[in-house]
Amino acid sequence: MSGSPARQNQLKVVNVGEVLTVKQVAKLLGCSESLVRRSDMKVLLKAFVVGKRGIRFHRDHVDAYLTRNTVRTSDKSDDVLVVRKRQRKNLTDKHKLWQR
Repeated sequence: MSGSPARQNQLKVVNVGEVLTVKQVAKLLGCSESLVRRSDMKVLLKAFVVGKRGIRFHRDHVDAYLTRNTVRTSDKSDDVLVVRKRQRKNLTDKHKLWQR
């Protein structure tokens, strides 16, 4: 056999660095907690479960995700993408709703 039952129940403790909660990760990413809890985000951020319901993330994995998905702008003004606001379409009187 492989040893006594008391020895089999011992947990292995590993130094994992800083561990973050869902709220902390959402604050770092600048998004909602529900977005962080989505299954695809948990896979991308390599989440792990603590207990029955606790979701935790390694700080290293979150930082790696941020560096992979951060868009850097150059110093040249030609390369900067300008985002325009969506303009409202002009209201038309196609159905003659606004006649007086």
